[in-house]
Amino acid sequence: MNVCRKLAVIVPTLDRPEQLDAFLRSVRASRVAPSRVIIVESGSARSKDVAARYGELDIVHVMSDRGITVQRNIGIKNLGAGHGLVAFFDDDIELFPDTLEKAVEYFDKAPAGTAGASCNIVNHPRPKTTFFERFFLLGTDEVGRVLRSGFFGKICSADRDYKVEWLVGCATFWRREVLERGFDEWFRGYGHYEDVDFSYGVSREQDLFVLAGARVLHNTAHIEESAQFYMGKMQAANRIYFVKKHEELSIPLCYWACLGLFLKNILFGLFLARKKYLVRAGGVLAGIISAFFRAESSTARIKK
Repeated sequence: MNVCRKLAVIVPTLDRPEQLDAFLRSVRASRVAPSRVIIVESGSARSKDVAARYGELDIVHVMSDRGITVQRNIGIKNLGAGHGLVAFFDDDIELFPDTLEKAVEYFDKAPAGTAGASCNIVNHPRPKTTFFERFFLLGTDEVGRVLRSGFFGKICSADRDYKVEWLVGCATFWRREVLERGFDEWFRGYGHYEDVDFSYGVSREQDLFVLAGARVLHNTAHIEESAQFYMGKMQAANRIYFVKKHEELSIPLCYWACLGLFLKNILFGLFLARKKYLVRAGGVLAGIISAFFRAESSTARIKK
């Protein structure tokens, strides 16, 4: 295992020691290892016991207030000197042995205008956009494009490298100087869409890519049924907040797309006889209404 002195990894976590253990195991098995791993814990500090099993890695354990953007910013403050390349990984990510190696090699050769790159999440499908989704501007088949509605084309299961307008926050590399702007802490708790908010802003000035060869697995769990309402609310309210920050995007088209998201969940709930979709539809409607009157972020704890 070769250590890359310029690479640091930041891992926000919240009471998921099993997932964190699997992630650190994959880091240990990597051909190239980071010179520092910063675990930012906002739960019970059990991650400190997990980190102790990986003495061969330089791990810094930091406690933080709860919230993905807060944890990311705390991690940035604890980078120390000498790390020109910073990776963010969620604790439920597993690396392939050559993931870090591929990313480091890419940035060694990338032009100065390249600010960041996402890994390729190979266990998430990228299905074709349906007519319904195109009509309501809920998505596009153009990989990584952000629509004026605030919705986007997915970047997972990429068949080649793509230049994109947003990066997925759970497995992303950034040049350190880009991170000086910090993550918007309006996105609280689970922080749905905080990654699009940050990366899209960067893409207005510098280049972003998804790297097909830097493969990862994202072992997401199902969202608890009790959290479906809050997830739906964040899907609408957080997107509307994001669109309002960028004048080139369209607030009316964003509301149109959120209406489509509401109807999509209603249809899924009725035709599949699944209550969770109807509950989420109620959350989407609540998010639309709350965002129309004021920007209100959700503090709900969402597990995925």
